[in-house]
Amino acid sequence: MKPNKHGSAKTLANGAARDVPKLLAEAIQHHQSGRLVEADGLYRQILAVAPRHPDALHLLGLIAYQTGDRQTAINLIEDAIKSKADAPLFHYHLGTVLAEQGLLDQAVACYRRALALNPSHAEAHNNAGYVLLKQDKLDEALLHFERAVALNPNYAAAHNNKGLVLKDKDKFDEAEKYFRRALELEPDYAEAHNNLAFVLRNLGRLDEASSHGERAIALKPNYPEALSNLGNVRRDQKRFDEAIALFERALALKPAFAEVHSNLGNVFKDQDQMDAAADCYEKALVLKPNYAEGHFNLGIVRQDQGKYDEALTHYKRAQELKPNFNDAYWNESLLLLLKGDFENGWRQYEWRWRKKNADSHCFTAPLWDGGDLSGKTILLHCEQGFGDSLQFVRYVPMVKERGGKVLLICQPALFTLFKDVAGFDQLIPEGHAVPPHDCQAPLLSLPWLLKTTLTTVPNKIPYVAAPSDKIALWAERLRPYAGRKIGLLWAGSPRNNYPEAHAIDKRRSMRLEQFAPLATVPGVHFFSLQKGGPATQAKTPPPGMAFTDFMDHVEDFTDTAALIANLDLVIGVDTAVIHLAGALAKPVWALSRYDGCWRWLLNRGDSPWYPTMSLFRQPKPWDWESVIEKVREALVVWVAGP
Repeated sequence: MKPNKHGSAKTLANGAARDVPKLLAEAIQHHQSGRLVEADGLYRQILAVAPRHPDALHLLGLIAYQTGDRQTAINLIEDAIKSKADAPLFHYHLGTVLAEQGLLDQAVACYRRALALNPSHAEAHNNAGYVLLKQDKLDEALLHFERAVALNPNYAAAHNNKGLVLKDKDKFDEAEKYFRRALELEPDYAEAHNNLAFVLRNLGRLDEASSHGERAIALKPNYPEALSNLGNVRRDQKRFDEAIALFERALALKPAFAEVHSNLGNVFKDQDQMDAAADCYEKALVLKPNYAEGHFNLGIVRQDQGKYDEALTHYKRAQELKPNFNDAYWNESLLLLLKGDFENGWRQYEWRWRKKNADSHCFTAPLWDGGDLSGKTILLHCEQGFGDSLQFVRYVPMVKERGGKVLLICQPALFTLFKDVAGFDQLIPEGHAVPPHDCQAPLLSLPWLLKTTLTTVPNKIPYVAAPSDKIALWAERLRPYAGRKIGLLWAGSPRNNYPEAHAIDKRRSMRLEQFAPLATVPGVHFFSLQKGGPATQAKTPPPGMAFTDFMDHVEDFTDTAALIANLDLVIGVDTAVIHLAGALAKPVWALSRYDGCWRWLLNRGDSPWYPTMSLFRQPKPWDWESVIEKVREALVVWVAGP
C-alpha cells in the first residue's frame, strides 16, 4: 500500500520503532532500483521521526528532481544543506537542479562549494565547466574540464565538453581530438558524433562531417540539434532540398528552435530567395529577440535587398548582443564604405583581421601609425585578391612621401607588372625572405592610415604600365583587325572553397552569350580578356559577333596589360582585369551586380577610384539583360563619336 503524503499514524509509529539507518538503506535500495514511490514513502517516514535528517531531505529532493518538481527539489536539498553543510554531494546536486532552472550563477556557486569540500569530484568539475560554457566564460570552463579529465582520463563527457570549449574558440583542429577521444571511450555517444560533425564541417571535410552527423541521428533519431547540424552540412554540399528537409524535421520536433529557422533562411539566401530568407530570420528573432546571429543574417539580406539603413541597424544590434561578433563589425564596415562614409568605414574595415575565416599575415612588426618614417623601413604587403592589390598599390607613393625606406611584398603573379610602380625601394614576391623592417602595413589599411575621404581618393592614373616591348608585340597581333577594339570579360573566379565568395561570384558573373546584343553594333571588334574555366565559352561567341580570342598567348598580368594597352575600351564584370584597365587609364565599362561591391558606392555611374571608368548597374537582381541593353545603346553612341 502506498503511503500518503504525510504517512498514517500506524506507519509513523512503525517508522519510529524501526532503526533509521536500516530504513534509510531500504529506501536507497528502492531508489536505486527505480521504485521512486516506495523510496519516497520511506524517506518521509524517516523525516517524520527525524525532521532534519540530511540524507533523507537530500534524497527526497532528488526524487522531486527526477519527477520534474524542480522547486521542491531545491527546497529540500537546501534544507539538507542547512542540516549538513559539509556534504559535497548535496551542493553538487543542488547545482545540477539550479542549472536546469537556468539559475547559472547560483549553480556555479554550488559546484564550487562542492569542490571546496571535495576537490577530486570530477563530475562537479565537469558540470561547473558546462555551466560556465553556457555563460561564454570559456577560459574558466576549460580549466574545469581539464581538471575533470585529469581526475578521470576515461570520462567521455568531460572530453566532449572540452572539445565544445575549443570549438567555441574556433580551434577546430584541437576540438576534433577531444570529440574523437570521447567517441573512443563511448562509440555510441550521439552528442559527440554531432559535435565532431560540426567541427569537421568547419574544417571543410564535408564527407566526414556527413558521416558523423548521420551516425548521431541514427543513435538519436529525434535529436533536433543533430538534424540542424546535418542540414548545414547538406547546405555546404549544395544539396539544398535535403538541407531544407532536415531543418523542417528539426522544427517539427522543436518549433521554437530559433537557430534552425535562421539556418533555413541561410539555404533560401544561398538560392537568392531573399524574401523567403528574410521571413525565416524574422521568425527566428520573434522566438529569440536577442539572437545575435539572427540579426546579422537579416542584416545581410536587407543589404542585398538595398535596405541599407535597416541592414545597418541589424548589424549594430548583433554587435550589442555579442560584442566579439567580428563578422558583424566587418559587414558594417563594408556597408559604411558602400554608403561613402569613408571616415568610419575605413576604421571599421580593420575588423577584417578578426572575422571568422579571415586571411592572416605573418608579419609581427608594429602596424604603422601613419606618421613620419624618416630613418625607418616600412614593409607594405598585398592582401586579398589581385583586384585589391591593383586598386590599392596606388598608395605606395604616398607612403614614400612620409620618408624612410619602403619594401613592398606582392603576389608573384603581379611581380613583373608592379616592378615599375612608383614609391617602393624594393619589391619582394610572396614567399621570399623579407629584409629587416621597423613597421608594417597591409595595402588595404593605407586608406585608413592616410585618412582617405570620399573627396581625397588618390586617383592619378595610370600608375601601372605594360612593358613597351610587349605593347609592341600585341600591337602587331591586333593590327589586322579593323574597327574599334574592345575587350570583353564575362566571369570571375568561382572560388568554390569559399561559400560566401562563391555566392558573390555567381551574382557578379555572366555568360558570353549574354553579350549577344552587342554583336549588332557596327564598327567594333571584340577580344576576349577571359581566363579560367569560363574562357572556354570564347570558342562559341554569340552569332554575328566579330570576336577573337588570343588569351592562350597571355602568360601573366603584363601580357594582359599590354593587350589592354592596344584596345580602345574594356567592358566586363567586376574582376581584377577591370581594376587593371582602370589603373592603366584605359576607358572601362564595369558591369555591376545589383548588390554591388562596396568600392563602387551607391547610385553613381562613375568611380572616384578610376576616372576613366563608367558603371552600368543592375536595376534588380540577376537583370543582366537591361544592363547589356544600356551598354549596347552607349556603345552605339561611343562608336559614332570622335
